[in-house]
Amino acid sequence: MGGGSVLKLPEHSGERLSRSPLILVAIQITFEDLGDIARADARAVQNVMGRTSWPGLFSNPILSGVLSATGINQQPTRQGWRITSPDAFSAASIAPDSATIETRAYPGWGTYSGHFSLLVGALAEVLDPQQHLRLGLRYINQVALPDWATDWKEFIPPTLLGPLLDETLGPGITATEQRIVIDVDEGAHCLLRHGAFADSDGKSQYLLDYDVFGESQPAFEPRKIMEEAERLHNVVRGLFRATITDKLYQHLR
Repeated sequence: MGGGSVLKLPEHSGERLSRSPLILVAIQITFEDLGDIARADARAVQNVMGRTSWPGLFSNPILSGVLSATGINQQPTRQGWRITSPDAFSAASIAPDSATIETRAYPGWGTYSGHFSLLVGALAEVLDPQQHLRLGLRYINQVALPDWATDWKEFIPPTLLGPLLDETLGPGITATEQRIVIDVDEGAHCLLRHGAFADSDGKSQYLLDYDVFGESQPAFEPRKIMEEAERLHNVVRGLFRATITDKLYQHLR
């Protein structure tokens, strides 16, 4: 078990992969509850980010419930907002206690972190949160088994494949799903979801879903938030490289 140890993750150059398996990337920052966000405030955040690059503004009601002995008690709907890019592949979501920027067309860390920096700066200028409670990066990868391969043995480390390697059960397993909590160091943690499955066409896929996060209660300072985002991004890169084989990495390049 972790116990505050520091993992020695492999180096990753951060090069763009020609066969990138990324299907979704998101960064979320959590802060103290600011109350429902008015449309005028959401529009002001959009203006600071740049209306040309982020032209869409849509209401995004937030539904929540509390589990009790009698079931789930629905809580009052709260107001949130969604600001979208021209192609709608990227969006910034603003809630009373958090903000997220996500994309289904990842442009690389340099551009993507720039988008997040714009959002953080706009939040500081318009909404003025005082505490930075949690920062999380999520990278969801869906890797397709190469056409010339018959299984995952050469592409995913055996320690992750687990039951797929079992001589008795392995041939009959059609899907696996596992959740692993990893303490990377005292300030960074990861919930890794991974497993094999078949898509709608029957082609074998492997999910590698990294939810890397840090929790603290420092002041909401954009520069320090971006430094922490950079650090967590390096953690994601190292975890990705640690959970695929050299052969798969070369294939994705």
